[in-house]
Amino acid sequence: MWSLSAIDFARAGSIIRGMEKAPIIIGGFVPFTTIDYPGQVAAVAFLQGCPWRCAYCSNPHMFELRKQTAQDTENYAAFLDFLRRRARTLDAVVFSGGEALMQPGIVDAIREIRDIAQFKIGLHTNGFYPDILERVLPTVDWVGLDAKAPLQKYDEITGVKNSAAPFVRSLEIMAASGKPFEVRTTAYPKTLGKEDILELAEWLSTRGVKNYAVQCWRPVGMSEGEVNPHCQIYFQDKEFKAKLESLFEKVIFRT
Repeated sequence: MWSLSAIDFARAGSIIRGMEKAPIIIGGFVPFTTIDYPGQVAAVAFLQGCPWRCAYCSNPHMFELRKQTAQDTENYAAFLDFLRRRARTLDAVVFSGGEALMQPGIVDAIREIRDIAQFKIGLHTNGFYPDILERVLPTVDWVGLDAKAPLQKYDEITGVKNSAAPFVRSLEIMAASGKPFEVRTTAYPKTLGKEDILELAEWLSTRGVKNYAVQCWRPVGMSEGEVNPHCQIYFQDKEFKAKLESLFEKVIFRT
């Protein structure tokens, strides 16, 4: 993930003028990816703030939903300018986090960014805000929904009491929406064994989930393309992978 400081802010001056504040706080930015929105070339905005405290989080610096600064306004303006200049080379824009739905301005930001070049909009969410998810869905084309663990282990993983209930509601919303979505689980060996993932997967398969991904935990500071060797307990187990593949139309193993 790159900092927005990598963008040429000189081009953003005309956008910044007259803008009192940005609708969202962007804490990080990836200008080009083919993995964060299936089948699309996308840019990803990582929004500041998350209500959960998962031990394996690769973006712990994004936890705090801090007060907006003048730099945030510049960052947002530069992001819009970048998207305008890349309108012919990008297919989609993905909002990730942190937790993108934690920011009140997400609805307005999606509408504004979608209008730039009719970008497809992707959303990564942990499902903690089902009411906001329902509100933004009309302007979102694809959703990646985190499933942390079997429901009885949710609070242990997230560090927040009663955290499974909003996730379940968000899953129900997605299953009923008709929108394409993927449910994904981060394989973290310290708290999530293969039996936990299989239990979760079996439950998800009865709740309308067709696309499921198991993604390798990436320690903070691990370089892109580097594979965490601790994840091999999952990805080298052919029986485990076969059981998962029998439950869904599509299963992805992300290393």
